Amino acid sequence: ARAMATASRLRPRAPLLTLLLQAGFGVRCACSTPQSLLISCLFAHAMGESSIPPPRSVPGNTEHAVARVTRRNIYYALRHGQSKANVAHVISSATEVAVQKHGLTTAGKEMARRAASDVVAEARKNGCEGIVLCSSDFKRAWETAQAVREAVHAAGVRTWPHNEVRVEIALRERFFGDFDGGPDDAYERVWADDRCSADHTNFGVESVRSVLIRTVDLVNQIESEPHLKSTSRPWMVVFVAHGDVLQILQTHFAQIEPSAHRSLPHLETAKLRALSAVERPSA
Repeated sequence: ARAMATASRLRPRAPLLTLLLQAGFGVRCACSTPQSLLISCLFAHAMGESSIPPPRSVPGNTEHAVARVTRRNIYYALRHGQSKANVAHVISSATEVAVQKHGLTTAGKEMARRAASDVVAEARKNGCEGIVLCSSDFKRAWETAQAVREAVHAAGVRTWPHNEVRVEIALRERFFGDFDGGPDDAYERVWADDRCSADHTNFGVESVRSVLIRTVDLVNQIESEPHLKSTSRPWMVVFVAHGDVLQILQTHFAQIEPSAHRSLPHLETAKLRALSAVERPSA
């Protein structure tokens, strides 16, 4: 209460407060410490804003990034199996590297095959029309998706497109900027700043908001596919991708702030997670 009262008194001096914060605390790390988190929240209150900024104005329709809409199909997240980058404890988020390198380990390929069985079982349980497999083009995700495709085809479950994986660059790993190629303990540093702002690009990382917009755009594209809309039953859509990308997308389905993506249970490698239940449009 005392902190909020202080912030209220500061509100008329918001421009000055902005300069002081930038000068005294820098602009690269928004809230890596409890003290700077408090300062950031006080600043937001002083500006008359919430602690989480609204979506940026970008070309196209971005209301979906926060709005709740009815989905016809059933959506699942499947993180790739264990990769060579996982074993080496390095961050692999650069397209020019990850499309060609850092594929699955031997253990990762076995994990992918087990996950494929889970996908088939889930599709049958839900009574879906069939499966739509969408994958990041990064090698570790693509190899996982191919294992799923083979299992689905062998089980005689219908797919669209027929016996194919849709490659979707919208599912690429979040780019981790200065930390790309370095040790994976840097994730914690990025996530600390994520909790403060979904829009930060500290250290050159892709913002949470950017990931959210591109992935929800993909969901909307799938929902508008004429072939998928022409069937009486919903389709099971499986996104084979990466931890941050999938958990950020899950915040949309869970109706929570994207900055809180790490408050969701950690998505382990080669684990299938339901993002949505069957939601039929009202008559």
